Amino acid sequence: MKSENQQTAYQISISEMAVSLIAMIVGTGVIVLPRALAVEMNTTDGWITVIVSGGFVMFFVFIITKLQKEFPGRNFLQFLAEGLFGKWISKLLAFSFFVYFICVVSFLSRFLAITIDIYLLPQTPTEVTVMILLLLSTYAISKGVQGIIHLNIMFTPIVLSIAFVIIIFEIPEFDLLNLRPIMADGFIPLFKGLKETMFSFLGVEILFFFMAYMKKNDIRALPLLTSIGIISFLYFSIIIATFAIFGLNSTKVITFPMIDLVKEIDIPGGIFERVEPIFITIWFMSMFNTIAAAHFLADTLLKKELLPYIKGGLLTPIAVFIIFINTFLTKSYTELSLFGEWLSNLGLINIIVCILVVSVTLWYRTKRSKPSIQEEQA
Repeated sequence: MKSENQQTAYQISISEMAVSLIAMIVGTGVIVLPRALAVEMNTTDGWITVIVSGGFVMFFVFIITKLQKEFPGRNFLQFLAEGLFGKWISKLLAFSFFVYFICVVSFLSRFLAITIDIYLLPQTPTEVTVMILLLLSTYAISKGVQGIIHLNIMFTPIVLSIAFVIIIFEIPEFDLLNLRPIMADGFIPLFKGLKETMFSFLGVEILFFFMAYMKKNDIRALPLLTSIGIISFLYFSIIIATFAIFGLNSTKVITFPMIDLVKEIDIPGGIFERVEPIFITIWFMSMFNTIAAAHFLADTLLKKELLPYIKGGLLTPIAVFIIFINTFLTKSYTELSLFGEWLSNLGLINIIVCILVVSVTLWYRTKRSKPSIQEEQA
């Protein structure tokens, strides 16, 4: 059976994949990570955990890239399905990822709707905001993987540029004394913070699927590791800026520290009285990139892996309906946070399980093929 990559003329370049990796990862972490680290660690050492977590994620990306080079033009599900036993494993993993991506879209849609309700459109019903968002996302995925990649290329440079410009504007307000003392409580808070920062890097799972659209010669680890480095530096800068300006205790009680950082900006000449609506609009682009990519993967898994025998356009609206209902299962921001924690655990489990299953399968098939090669030579 031909892989989907072989059935389409569009192929993703390594630079497009690197940009898409940034687009998938950078989302809610930019907004809530400083507060989560302040509450979890009770120290200002969160910037250290970002560096360590970035190193771990780079290791994962390196392993995924090396594995993908062994079966170019196919994703890991197609590779596993080539074996009799692996076919059932691929179905289980496909279902697990389908649930995960559906929940990612639901979580981000709810989170984005709450933010828009607070800062931009307080009179607009949340249901209307989510409905419009899902309609836009459905239109985006109708363009296929090419449309998703082009959205990433268009929005991601703008989002990164604005984020770093905001941090540069805040530098004169830094009080580095707020970052002291460093590691006063030892290594225990760092271990607590690793969970939060690792979850903020979730999104690398798109490599399992999108790298199937790449040529084998384009599958290289260095550009993707550079993307993780850029994300790590962005998180590092935001955490340093937040703690240096607000301090530990204030950061604990600020729901969205990055947005409050934007409020501190004073643009000379009074060109903009309120900068945060502009930032939220730009940040909306980043969130929409993640939502569209997760929506596309959920839709693809449903059509190609779980229910391939159902033809026509029925499955796409069914998936949208499931997402819409799931979006409003959480009734408060506290419930949404708990849902996000569960979702992060599922995502991390999926990544680790996939790496292990694919590695073992690749080792077994390579070992089994060696005797056959030796018999032919004899």
